[in-house]
Formats: sequence, C-alpha cells, structure tokens
Amino acid sequence: MNDPLRSLHAANPPQGIVAKTFAFLLTLVVIVVGLMFSVVALAVVAIGGLAIWGWLRWKTRHLRRAMADRPVPEFRAADGIIDGVAVRVDDAESPPARP
Repeated sequence: MNDPLRSLHAANPPQGIVAKTFAFLLTLVVIVVGLMFSVVALAVVAIGGLAIWGWLRWKTRHLRRAMADRPVPEFRAADGIIDGVAVRVDDAESPPARP
C-alpha cells in the first residue's frame, strides 16, 4: 500500500554515530532558528501595538485635556434615593445606630 504519511519520515534513518550526531545538531539548529523567528515576530507585534497605542494617545490628547478641565457636575437626587438602592444621608442627621 501507498501510505501518504510514510513519505514524511526519512527513508533511511541515520545509522552511525556521526550521522546521528549530525541529525541531532541539524534538528537543534532548526529549533533554535524557529525560536529566533518567533521572538522576532513577537517583538514586531509588540512594537506595532505600542505604536498604535502611542498614535491613539497622541490623537486623543486634546479630548483628554478638555475632559480634565471640565468641572465634574454634582449629582443630587430629588427624593434622596439613588436607583432605589442607596439612600442619601444628610450631614445634619446622625447615622443610624448599629445593633
């Protein structure tokens, strides 16, 4: 039978110690080169991300300054209840006693 996966393996695996050492060193070099390319790719992605972040930060600097200079509006609930969960306690009243 014609096995398609058989063609992926070496037809004659290395037999001698020199051939096995050469195959090991070649495998080691391929792994190291692959790791080097992956580190370079990660660095390119990181630098690109920093560049995009810096560009967005630069483009929104006027908006951030305008938001920082604008006074914060004071919130007052008309009936003292905020969202039905919290109750505003006036400073003149004493806080409720704990049991």
